[in-house]
Amino acid sequence: MLNEEQLNRLMDKLDVPARGRAIIQEIRSGNPSRNVEGKAGNVACRFPSKKMGCTIQAESHRNELAAIYLWEHDPETYEYYDQPPQLKMSYVKANGKRGAHITTPDFFVIQEDFIGWVECKTEEWLLEKEADQSSLFIRGDSMTWQCPPAAEYAALFGLGFQLRSSAQNPQLYIRNLSYLSDYWGAAPSKDALKALPELKSLLATEKRLRIVELLDEHRVDADLLNYAVANDELYVDLFNELMSEPDRTYVYASHETATVFKASRAPTLAGLVLPSVKALHLAPGATLTWAGAAFSVRTVSPDHVILQSSDGEAMSMKREQLERLSKAGEIRADQMLVDTACILSDLYRKASLGDLTEAANRSSILDPVAAHPPPNRVSGRTLRNWKQRQREGELKYNDPVIGLVPRISARGNRQRKLCDRVIEIMRDVISTEYASADAKSVTVCWGHARNRCEEENLIPPSEKSFRREIKLSMSGYDLTLAREGQRAAYSQEPVQFHLDRSSPRHGERPFEIAHIDHTQLDLQFVGSQFGELLAKPWLSVMLDAYSRTVLAFVLMFDPPSYRTCMVLMRECLRRHSRVPSTIVVDRGSEFVSIYFDVFLARFGITKKSRPPQKARFGSVMERFFGVNNTQLVHNLRGNNKALQKPRQMADTHDPRKRAVWTLGEFLPKFSDYVYRLYGELEHPALGVSPNQAFSVSMARTGLRSMRLIPITDEIEMACLPSTKTGYATIIPGKGVKIGYLYYRHALMRNPANAHAKVSVRYDPFNLATGYAFIEGQWRLCESEYAGLFEGRTEREIMILASEINGKNRRTDERRATNAQQIARFLQSMDQTQASLFQQRKDAEQRNASEQRQQTHTDAGAKEDEDAQAPWPDDAQDMSWASIKTVQLGEFE
Repeated sequence: MLNEEQLNRLMDKLDVPARGRAIIQEIRSGNPSRNVEGKAGNVACRFPSKKMGCTIQAESHRNELAAIYLWEHDPETYEYYDQPPQLKMSYVKANGKRGAHITTPDFFVIQEDFIGWVECKTEEWLLEKEADQSSLFIRGDSMTWQCPPAAEYAALFGLGFQLRSSAQNPQLYIRNLSYLSDYWGAAPSKDALKALPELKSLLATEKRLRIVELLDEHRVDADLLNYAVANDELYVDLFNELMSEPDRTYVYASHETATVFKASRAPTLAGLVLPSVKALHLAPGATLTWAGAAFSVRTVSPDHVILQSSDGEAMSMKREQLERLSKAGEIRADQMLVDTACILSDLYRKASLGDLTEAANRSSILDPVAAHPPPNRVSGRTLRNWKQRQREGELKYNDPVIGLVPRISARGNRQRKLCDRVIEIMRDVISTEYASADAKSVTVCWGHARNRCEEENLIPPSEKSFRREIKLSMSGYDLTLAREGQRAAYSQEPVQFHLDRSSPRHGERPFEIAHIDHTQLDLQFVGSQFGELLAKPWLSVMLDAYSRTVLAFVLMFDPPSYRTCMVLMRECLRRHSRVPSTIVVDRGSEFVSIYFDVFLARFGITKKSRPPQKARFGSVMERFFGVNNTQLVHNLRGNNKALQKPRQMADTHDPRKRAVWTLGEFLPKFSDYVYRLYGELEHPALGVSPNQAFSVSMARTGLRSMRLIPITDEIEMACLPSTKTGYATIIPGKGVKIGYLYYRHALMRNPANAHAKVSVRYDPFNLATGYAFIEGQWRLCESEYAGLFEGRTEREIMILASEINGKNRRTDERRATNAQQIARFLQSMDQTQASLFQQRKDAEQRNASEQRQQTHTDAGAKEDEDAQAPWPDDAQDMSWASIKTVQLGEFE
């Protein structure tokens, strides 16, 4: 960001008047005018900008977020602000009347040669406005889009206005920016500094090598390669090649080497003679020359074609205009665009399989080399007719076979028998009566159509014709949308395929995109002490979108809240010492929390919010929940399948009476399933297991050690939730009350701190300690029953706390749990089999951990990571088969 002196120099350079400077200062010192919501199916995003030092909002992850990526890495873009104050546009409507409205631009940008507002729109949307002859959005002389009313408003303040199209986004470059984002400006390791000269020497000798050759044959570390490319030590054409495609992307020693190498091996434009064509077969990726300039076809739509020049500028041209130029011979194109048989292909496309078979038979009969005698049924006149048609096909289309196609399937009168007015009446009844929220039956609507036809003395249609007209006039999606609404029609909504090379929706590497979602586990649980029915717990999962690996999960009786999200992020940190770059969530209230947003911003995580009522955006999570039910939950005693049809359920099959699982017994089994069995099974979308896809991709795309986060007390505290208000009052003699326990610290005895409101944090799974912000610092506080928790592991405390919450939620009183209840529960649990078994497992785990620490001193070894896990993997002695063979007698 610019300081005041630098900003003043820039405004002096661009001649910004006083009114414009006041606008700039207001935007720089203010907050966004509104929060983005991502309507119309858009994915709203919050991007943690290192350049701006704050979170920037984007209303679309394919358009606005792409612009943010470019500005973030553009050295000539100094500052950019989302959702600036509104501006007023005055314009002349298509009917000649003047109109005006207030709008909120997407961004306000301060660049080396531009200061002003920026509005981002998709190219398809702008083309629709151009077709409607809108006066707001027009195409300028340089083939870029403009908004004259907004530009006039900005000119009043000496500022500018840019209308930015999605066609201006270099998709390959943006994907590479995201891929290398961890390495921009990152400090290299000592090993990388030692190996870098050898890598540069290798490329200086070989001139160029593919990434896969460097990784597999020369054993180059992926992190070293990514660091060298991101920091200009090596060169990759980031605008035309993808780092995520190692078998197709070349690495050069420098930009100059790449330029010389390409110039010596690629044909020049002057020496490249492209054929002149009369017809085009438009396809993305092909090249053509027009008026002496080279263009490549970028996007093809039914009405428009987007061309990209050799210098990277994009322009849109009407398809009919391009075809007129091709017919006039003004365009020369490569073989991908040449369609020398465009009419011929259309004739073949209209021929049925029987027609083509008959044409082949006729051609073999007329073939003089084969000399097949004609069948007796073929007369000489017919043979002469075939030969004449064969000569005409060869002369006209340069294909003798096309003249022999009989087109039997096109014979007969194919005109509709109903008169046009009857068809018009049927379509009007369908649109007004049938396709409405009243959802009238077909028979009633057919009756309306008959009555209207009889009133006009027309022959009414049959019910069969009316039903056929419904299928012809409206698609299944449009019909369901009109009769049942958006939610019912969503399953029939056409899938939008992104044919450009924008970022894949599941990312390009592990830890790039992760989904978080919750579901209530379809299994009844009982208490471990008396076997009383508790409730169905909530399962919260963080799933890696690229490898489908479960990064972390949390099982709690409490409904999902921001506390659940914070605990889930801490679980991911403890297991992997890193967090994903992007988190995809729905629009639940648990994801709209200041604590959760601050955590994401602190660790550089982009949050993407799925649009409402669009389940496909979370398909990877929905599939995991379904597989979890199919493979595990619905095969356990006490599963909830019978309650899905309560009227058919017998009392002997009531899951609430057959429940036997306790949280303490289920948790290690479920952990073993999620991290072992599910991770090792082949995933149909990957072709390999999630664990294999995860490990192989991490090695190929880089371990990215700069993303590792050491688990310290400060990091642990950042993951902890707070109370509903975020504060607690210091009560003299007792301390602060967090939840249902009192926590004390020595500074709370100071009379000056009595009755003060302080920020607090607590661990839902460890009730022994908490944190309070006292005298400008976070202080570790002890619970009033901290001694009772001494010697107990975190997992044991977690199980007990969750079980108590489940018991209290079961009661109608919804009474708060107090400290005495916890104490009594813990004392009674000392004699139960579940607690003893848990203590034996934890003791065994501690002994194994101590032995590993004596023999291994490397702090980054895998054994130490296991020792730091919040819930130690203590189910190694429990095979998967034990879940299926558990006996009811073990719980009685």
